[in-house]
Amino acid sequence: MIEAEYHARLVSQRVLPLSLTQLHRAYAGDVEGTASFKETRRDPAMPNSTYTRQGEGAMVPILGLMPQWTLIVDLVACTISLDGGVSLNVLTTDPDGKTSRQDELVAVLHKRAGPLDHDLTGGYTIGWQAASVPWAAQNRAENSFAPLGYAAQLADADGRIGTVGIFIQIVPRPYRGS
Repeated sequence: MIEAEYHARLVSQRVLPLSLTQLHRAYAGDVEGTASFKETRRDPAMPNSTYTRQGEGAMVPILGLMPQWTLIVDLVACTISLDGGVSLNVLTTDPDGKTSRQDELVAVLHKRAGPLDHDLTGGYTIGWQAASVPWAAQNRAENSFAPLGYAAQLADADGRIGTVGIFIQIVPRPYRGS
């Protein structure tokens, strides 16, 4: 049996232009903010079989790099897509109580290219497909949240886990250079 819970407030204070063409704009920035998660895996038929993975706090770098947001704006179709990752210092505990810590990428998010049918400055909540990473990679036309720990084992044969609600808000600020 696997139980998982994720919470985050992620921002990017400094988003830099990657490319500027007549048709598209692409931007990237460090994922900042805080997140928490807890995953538990146990066999109900066996006593003392509980494994946990949990993390809480600010984003941490992986191999010296902070997780990134990438925002792509299609100026002709009036669509956006958004990709990002969440990395935390993770505490893993086995059934014997032994613990270990390491910095890990714990989830990735993809907001499909879609029409700007919401006022993103005010924010809105949409249903995202919780899924395995392979499902998310093969289904770029869908919004997806892919957990990378025990929760990934909840995926059905098609790679889907369920639906999660994710609030999105984009607050534009003038770019003032580096």
